[in-house]
Amino acid sequence: MTGPTLITVLRGFKVRTSTLDNFLIANGHPNGIQTGPSPPIYKYDYDNCVATDETSEVLRAKVRAAAASMPSDSGTATNTTGVLLVVPSVEGHTDSAWSYVSYSYAQVYAQRHITAEDPSERVPPGFEELRQEVLGHSSHTDHRDEGLLGLFVVSARERAGMIPAVLRERYKELPIRCDRCEETFNSWSQRQWHRNTIHGTDEELNPMPENA
Repeated sequence: MTGPTLITVLRGFKVRTSTLDNFLIANGHPNGIQTGPSPPIYKYDYDNCVATDETSEVLRAKVRAAAASMPSDSGTATNTTGVLLVVPSVEGHTDSAWSYVSYSYAQVYAQRHITAEDPSERVPPGFEELRQEVLGHSSHTDHRDEGLLGLFVVSARERAGMIPAVLRERYKELPIRCDRCEETFNSWSQRQWHRNTIHGTDEELNPMPENA
C-alpha cells in the first residue's frame, strides 16, 4: 500500500536537479540535495504554518543574505518562509530531472482556491539573486526551461503534507467534548453522530475542509 501523495502549488522557478546539486556543492554541501532526486521529507512548524528541510534552509539563508546586501529603508528582515525545495515524484516513473524552488507555496489537502495571495505573487527581496546564482552552476547546453519562472503544480508520492488548521482544531483536545452536553468522544465522527442522533443536528460526520 502506497503512502499519501503531496500536492504543492508554488510560485518560483524550475531548475535541473543536477544544477541545484552543483550549486549546493559549491556552497559547502558536498552531498547536494539532502534526499537526492527524491522529494524532501519536510518538518512542519504548525505554529507558523511552515514546511522546511535541510536544503530549503540553505536556500532561505541565501535569500536573506542577498536581501541584507540591498539598500533598504524598511529595516524589516526578509520573510523567507515561502522559499521551499519541491521535487516531483510519481510511482512507476524514474526520478525527475527537475526540481522547483518556490518563493511562495500552498499545499493541497483536498481542494484549494488559488489566488494572487494564495500562494502570494509577492517575490521576496533576494530571491531573484538566488535564482541567478543557482543558474550560474548549470552545466547543460540546452537551457530550455532552466530557471523558468511561473506558477507550478507538483505531485510527490509517499510524502505527507501539513494537516489543515480546521482538522487540527477538531483534535486539539482529547477527549472531544459535545458542545451541547457533557458527553466526550475519541473521534470527531463519533461526536458528530452523537449530535445528530441525540441533539437533532444535521451535519456531516467527518466533513472535508473546503479550502485546504
